[in-house]
Amino acid sequence: MRERVILVPTDFSENSEAAVRFAVGLACDIQARIIVMHAYRLLQTLSTANQSPFSIKDQWDKTTKEKFEKLKKEILNDCELDYTFESDVGFAADTILSAVNANEVDLVIMGTSGEGSWEGVFGSTTLKIINKVNCPVIVIPPKASYSGLDQITFAYDFKEVKSFSKFSLLVEFIRRFNSHFEILNINNKAVISDEDQDDQPYHFDKYLNELNHTYSFISNESVPEGILDHISKKSTDLLVLLKRDHNLYQKVFTSSVTKKVVLNTELPLMVLRE
Repeated sequence: MRERVILVPTDFSENSEAAVRFAVGLACDIQARIIVMHAYRLLQTLSTANQSPFSIKDQWDKTTKEKFEKLKKEILNDCELDYTFESDVGFAADTILSAVNANEVDLVIMGTSGEGSWEGVFGSTTLKIINKVNCPVIVIPPKASYSGLDQITFAYDFKEVKSFSKFSLLVEFIRRFNSHFEILNINNKAVISDEDQDDQPYHFDKYLNELNHTYSFISNESVPEGILDHISKKSTDLLVLLKRDHNLYQKVFTSSVTKKVVLNTELPLMVLRE
């Protein structure tokens, strides 16, 4: 099996630093290579009218290199890790997408953008990355820290999965960490009977085979609130969502109620594209 590649975009904010720390911890455990990437636009650096674009770029490249060295000293030297730094001029989303394709990236780990809180997660950059990259994306809240992946919760609508290939990295995590994989279904029925549970198609049983997995059924009128209420009561290390059109993913990311709830969570969130 080839070495896994993790891309970590950074704007050198405290929030993106949390993503770098998470990525380093995960990469050390699974022996992956990390690419730490920074994108900037020259228009952001125009301080005086007398500076040429070339001198501005040289100055910005120097500043970026200094910040990379700071990350290297404070975070990346925590374990023996294969890593590289990249910087490019352009819009963040475009440069991230190009880097994913050029480097055969297996996973993107992103912090929230800028100095704000979870607002950045719902911005155009993160949503564009989630919508366009074929690899999984993990979004890291500001206060999240890495401590392994003992417990993983997958919020699932029980609709048929077209292809399990997108789950390969997740299954690799479950095997590597011997994780308990919880498959969570939220139902708006007041009471979920044993018959309701028995009627569900357990698509993952054959795919997961001998891996440690269980099913949980929760009653809640709001799917997003049900998910977040459930994981708040458990020691979950990673929440996983499957992106499909017009399903759980859209409910989770477009509902104003959900946004309010998610702003208060500190749980890393992994999004898979079907």
